[in-house]
Amino acid sequence: MRGVRRTADLTVFLYRRPALPTTPPQVDPIFTPDEWQSIFRGLSLSPRQAQVVRMLFDGYCDKQIAEQLGISVPTVRSHLQRLYARFRVQDRTALVIYIVAWFRQTDPRPTTPSSSEPNHDIQSTTSD
Repeated sequence: MRGVRRTADLTVFLYRRPALPTTPPQVDPIFTPDEWQSIFRGLSLSPRQAQVVRMLFDGYCDKQIAEQLGISVPTVRSHLQRLYARFRVQDRTALVIYIVAWFRQTDPRPTTPSSSEPNHDIQSTTSD
């Protein structure tokens, strides 16, 4: 029987993990290239940290990041651990949330009220 090895009374199933895809699933970009530059400058990220963060947002796992950047998986994890400590977060999800929240607070784009929101401007009326 292929893929099964019997050892004493234990049956151990052997399998090969499927290879990781080289590209993450296609998703719409969250930030424009100019917004990414603003984030990297505003958070004072090193060029390598910026690459790791960008790939994290693009859905890459540690192994894929390592392969794409030509570094080891432990080095990717080291970059992530330093980012977690720096921004006082516990994991990659919290890091993503932190960066999005930071961007929303510092977003330089002008905000325009939507037409569905009521207009609370007070107009003075004077009678002459």
